[in-house]
Amino acid sequence: MLGAVPNSVAVSTVDKVVVQVARWHIGATADDAVVAAMKDIAVASAAGKLSAWMW
Repeated sequence: MLGAVPNSVAVSTVDKVVVQVARWHIGATADDAVVAAMKDIAVASAAGKLSAWMW
């Protein structure tokens, strides 16, 4: 399923197979990486840009 999504994201603690398939990679959920990524996406989107980590 992740392969079908152009902007799939994997957290750092996920299985290595998922890491290979996901396009973008962020930190661990325990470190609130998902929350930080969502906030960054929202701010960047409002400015008409991609998040800084999506390059």
